[in-house]
Amino acid sequence: MTHRAAALALLLAMALMAATCDAPVDTREAADSAPTLGSAGPDRAALVALFHATDGPNWNNNANWLSGEPLSDWYGVHTDRYGKVTSLVLAYNRLRGEIPPELGLLSSLEYLLLSDNQLTGEIPSELGGLGRLKHLGLSRNRLRGGIPSSLGRLFLIEKLEFDSNQLAGSIPPRLGRRSMLRELDFSKNQLSGSIPPELGRLSNLRELRLSDNRLTGKIPPELGALSNLTLLSLRENQLSSPLPPELGRLANLQELWLAGSNHFTGCIPVALGAVGRGDVAELGLPLCGGAARAAASPVHREVQIALYHTTDGSTGCVPEALDGLSRDDIAKHLLLECGALIAPPASPMDKAALIELYRATDGANWRANRNWATDAPLGRWHGVFTNAAGHVTELRLDNNLLVGVIPSELGRLANLERLDLRWNKLSGEIPPELGGLINLQAMDLGENQLSGAIPPELGNLVNLRRLLLHGNQLSGEIPPELGRLANLQLLDMRSNQLSGPLPSELGRLANLELFYLGRNRISGEIPPEFGTLANLKSLGLNANQLGGEVSPDLGSLANLSSLSLNDNQLSGAIPSELGRLVNLKRLNLRSNQLSGPIPSELGRLANLELLYLGRNQLSGEIPSELGDLANLALVHLGDGNQFTGCIPLGLPTKNSDTDELGLPFCEAS
Repeated sequence: MTHRAAALALLLAMALMAATCDAPVDTREAADSAPTLGSAGPDRAALVALFHATDGPNWNNNANWLSGEPLSDWYGVHTDRYGKVTSLVLAYNRLRGEIPPELGLLSSLEYLLLSDNQLTGEIPSELGGLGRLKHLGLSRNRLRGGIPSSLGRLFLIEKLEFDSNQLAGSIPPRLGRRSMLRELDFSKNQLSGSIPPELGRLSNLRELRLSDNRLTGKIPPELGALSNLTLLSLRENQLSSPLPPELGRLANLQELWLAGSNHFTGCIPVALGAVGRGDVAELGLPLCGGAARAAASPVHREVQIALYHTTDGSTGCVPEALDGLSRDDIAKHLLLECGALIAPPASPMDKAALIELYRATDGANWRANRNWATDAPLGRWHGVFTNAAGHVTELRLDNNLLVGVIPSELGRLANLERLDLRWNKLSGEIPPELGGLINLQAMDLGENQLSGAIPPELGNLVNLRRLLLHGNQLSGEIPPELGRLANLQLLDMRSNQLSGPLPSELGRLANLELFYLGRNRISGEIPPEFGTLANLKSLGLNANQLGGEVSPDLGSLANLSSLSLNDNQLSGAIPSELGRLVNLKRLNLRSNQLSGPIPSELGRLANLELLYLGRNQLSGEIPSELGDLANLALVHLGDGNQFTGCIPLGLPTKNSDTDELGLPFCEAS
């Protein structure tokens, strides 16, 4: 037995001993204790090891961890019908410490998502033994060391997300072994060496992100075999040599990012000029075949202009070969016809705003600050993306050790489309000036230390699709002006200190798909207007102070797959209208003050997998229709409810509390 194997065996033995020595307790009330694990098995022991290794008592949410509840009742854990852990989702949960090798014991695990935490140390090689794993997400932590080559054994893996860590060493060629991999993201690390040509074997790959590392050498021509690839990002490395013409075979490519600190030579394959989004304008290279060929090729007009930019991305001229372009097209890109005066540089306002951010957030000590506050083109500053005119369109500085306040000057970036400052140490208030970024489509300020109220000016961001403010210390009421964000698809304000009622104006967000507001101090009733959110797929209002009845209007949300209203003060009966939610998979009404019987209409929820109704004041008989729900894998009905009659046949018994109800099972008819 190797030293590592012996250590793992010892840790497992210690975890099993702990399982038999401690007394059960609800960790929401006493998370710093060491309760029993109930029956000791490999899965439970692995979870215990994770809890102790990552400061479990101080997680954002550790409900039921180390308690006597079934594993499926532990926060972030899902199991199959046999009690085996299939999903472990603890993102944004303040895990601190190292990933324990015991997680390799979770033999049925399909999803391991630990992104956006404070994990350190190395990625355990034991994770390569999780033969059923489909998605491994470790992004935006502080992991060090190399990428284990054992991960090449994950044949079923579809997503590997390790971006925004401190991983070093080379990319293991073994990752290029045949697999189901669709997305690979190793960006924003310290990886070195060459890009393995073996990655060209990943025939299902759609997104390959290796930007912001220290990779050297050439782009392997084998990548041209990735026929399903839609995104290729190699920006901000130390790559060189000519671009391989084989990249021109990537017919499905929609995004291509190659510029920054790379030093390519030669020309740009003509087919790459048709890629809709990218930074080829910054390469300063001509199209292969010269200007005449560029004029004849079916390349989008604006891309043609961009390809003739000079290396600083802000000056240059349009050759006569592109005489089909109008003077308005040319002027829009701050370019002139060859022979005319040099076009003006990009707006100094953008640069001034970025420099103010650098000063206000201790830029000298950021994790990555390449070219910041220098005379390099803005598009070569770390995390900055520009358009053909040199104006800032995206600012991505997530998990970059920004400390300080968000300066109001960011509101001057008139062309900004994406602002990503998540998982830093930003404090102070959200500047109301950000409400002037009318082109903004995504704002992510989650997992910082921001305080104060949400500015009502954010309601002016009419093009916004994603607004994430979770994991801060924001307080006050939710501004009703957010109801003007007609294009919003994702709204996440979880884990703050927001109070007051839910604005009925949020019911106007016709395109909203995901709405998360759990773990705040929201009071009042659920507005009936929420029943008009026809595109809503997930609604999380858990762990607040909501009262009144569960609005029957929620039964109109035909696309809803998850409804979490648990841990509130809701009263009255469960509305029978919820039986119309034909796509619902998860219904959590636990820990409220609901009374009356369970509506038999819930037996129509054919897709339902998880049903939490415990810790209420429900009564009457359990509807026999629940026993007909073939997909139901977990039921929690006890802890305070007073049911009569018998337990319907067909209700799941594993991962459920049916044996604690004190009722017999109904006889077969």
